[in-house]
Amino acid sequence: MKQFNVHEAKTQFSAILTMVGAGEEVIIARAGKPVAVLSPYQAPNAEREFGPFK
Repeated sequence: MKQFNVHEAKTQFSAILTMVGAGEEVIIARAGKPVAVLSPYQAPNAEREFGPFK
């Protein structure tokens, strides 16, 4: 998992999105402390069951 500070993340945003799209998680840090994690999107299961309300 790679870590970028806020300034790096702003200047390399497109490259970071490419990494995340390839399945890698990325940490965004401010003053060396992690504040966010970017992870690949996972589509929800399209089928929903409503139990007795079918």
